[in-house]
Amino acid sequence: MSLVVFLVLLVAVVMLVALVKTTMDIFIVRTQHEHSSARSGGGPMRLPWVRDGYAVWDHRLGQLERRMLELTNLERQRHPVESRRAKPLVWHEGAAQVARQFGLDLATRGYFSHYSPEGEDAAARLTKSGVYFTAVAENLARGYPSVESSTAAFMDEPRFQANHRGAILSSQFTHAGVGVIPDPRGGLVVVQLFLR
Repeated sequence: MSLVVFLVLLVAVVMLVALVKTTMDIFIVRTQHEHSSARSGGGPMRLPWVRDGYAVWDHRLGQLERRMLELTNLERQRHPVESRRAKPLVWHEGAAQVARQFGLDLATRGYFSHYSPEGEDAAARLTKSGVYFTAVAENLARGYPSVESSTAAFMDEPRFQANHRGAILSSQFTHAGVGVIPDPRGGLVVVQLFLR
């Protein structure tokens, strides 16, 4: 093994140990199902951020969620004609909790759809959680390395359409909740919920 490879590995191990030892605010989100593996053969999927059926959600993921809302509001401001001069979206914690839970479900069970395997869509998930709304839209992204790249992908769609870009820019929505979950397959799972 060359000296360079050895030093790179050593630095990576030191950084990992420092990260593990870092004290951080954590929040526990109870999952509503067994964490089944997408691999054939089944069995629970072991993820470093899932412990005993609970997802460890730390303040850094919360910062990414708030950053996603900030980027969304910047896009609404940047496109006044398309957004019909939409006001900035207000953070909705109840919607964010639903988004986090669904993002965790997508990540741990290995599917990617607006519908859960049980057939629930965003409206059903929000209603089940007691979140009141009169209109809802949901954006999903998977595998992007950052919330910036997820937002860019959403915005790189045709204008004036009922698509991800349209949900971001729609003046009918007044509130939003975002869930950001590390994807065991790489990158992030991002769930945006827009409410009125």
